[in-house]
Amino acid sequence: MRAIRRVSVRQAHRIERSRVEHSHIIDALRSRDADQAESLVRHHALGLAAHVEQYGVFPG
Repeated sequence: MRAIRRVSVRQAHRIERSRVEHSHIIDALRSRDADQAESLVRHHALGLAAHVEQYGVFPG
């Protein structure tokens, strides 16, 4: 997780985008909208995976 965080925070606007996504997830949870929360978490996780795949450099 730390390696992913190090990769993602170095990219422009990724921190802010992540903060906004987390805020939306929390809002859905507070509203008890499980379907929306699930969708937002999935979108966030897949977006992060794509970001790391594009920008990550890991020892092979």
